[in-house]
Amino acid sequence: MRSVSLAILFASLAHAGAVDRGAVRAAVEKALPLLQKTSPIFWENTGCVSCHQVTLPTMAVAVARQHGFAVNGAAEKQVVKLTADYIGVRSERILQGLTPPGAEDTLSYVVFGLAMEGFPANAATDASARYLKIRQAEDGRWKIRAHRPPLESSAISLTAVTIRVLQAYAPPAQRDQYANSIAQAARWLAAAEARNTEESTLKVLGLAWANASADLIAQAAGAVAKAQRADGGWSQLPTLPSDAYATGQALVALEASGIKTTDAIYERGVRFLLRTQLADGSWFVKSRSEAFQPYFESGFPHGRDQWISAAGSSWAVAALALTQPAIGQQASVGGN
Repeated sequence: MRSVSLAILFASLAHAGAVDRGAVRAAVEKALPLLQKTSPIFWENTGCVSCHQVTLPTMAVAVARQHGFAVNGAAEKQVVKLTADYIGVRSERILQGLTPPGAEDTLSYVVFGLAMEGFPANAATDASARYLKIRQAEDGRWKIRAHRPPLESSAISLTAVTIRVLQAYAPPAQRDQYANSIAQAARWLAAAEARNTEESTLKVLGLAWANASADLIAQAAGAVAKAQRADGGWSQLPTLPSDAYATGQALVALEASGIKTTDAIYERGVRFLLRTQLADGSWFVKSRSEAFQPYFESGFPHGRDQWISAAGSSWAVAALALTQPAIGQQASVGGN
């Protein structure tokens, strides 16, 4: 969707010349093999469909494919299958309202990956959507249980991701009921005060996924835009340097709000990502979450910072891929 207020907001920004589209394509093509490699290795070591090592790489691969990039189709299908099987074997328990591993914090992200891939609804996604719907708080949000910043630390993030899941997998016979839940969640999101980039960007995405009004989305997007730094990037927190995680998120959110990828603000962010990509195709992001599981190598660089670096690289790839013409039905991450 497009917004007049957003157009006014960015009309005064100077344009520094078009980004080299060849460099963008090369950056995405260099990063994709790493992202597609790490998910199965992580799964084999943990049996976990993690948000940072499976779901976000799944999102990045799906967006890249939808925008004309060649991906490893066999690897993509493998990850989608293991994700679908993960909820499939638990569907009866989930249908009974019994808490799956990680409860709604994890389940929402697991099913989000399937939604981004356009995975068809089945009994397991029905059960997952039902579980998430009944876990909605009276005020419209979903309450976060974990504290593993930045991914699992915010009711705004969880609410936004859950909106996307309900949009994709509401059982057809109950669409109206689920639409009411989504509308209630959008009202809570619109009023929620974002405290950091994770929250401000997911607020934009959640409102876009909920098909909120253009004015509400523009207002939320304006807050994201104002946080861009002089280096073209965004930081997770005001006290931290710009990084690929926050920058990729911000660009994806702005694109979903209606900002063109050829606008100056977007291209400054793209230049930041191109400058900071490493020779191996990854982006380094420093972890700020306390480790709780035994260390192992997942095939992604950066040692003990590999989880958040994979997540950051996923957002960076999605943001860069969005600059290319869409060839699928979904033109942006904000599409339903």
